[in-house]
Amino acid sequence: MTGELQLIPTHRVQFLELKDQIKSHLDQGYTMTTIWKGLTESGRITMSYSQFCRHIQAAFPKTGPKKWK
Repeated sequence: MTGELQLIPTHRVQFLELKDQIKSHLDQGYTMTTIWKGLTESGRITMSYSQFCRHIQAAFPKTGPKKWK
């Protein structure tokens, strides 16, 4: 086989590519809902809101509702 392997970005890959930008928005006070809506409407991520929240929780353990702590 010749040619390059065509990779389809997974939700994890999509999140990791935007991790620094997402963290910056959170630090500026944007809500997770607002960030998720902006990223999905622009087509930059395709995951559900609940999956997005799980990625936030894993990447930034001290971010999010107090019930996560």
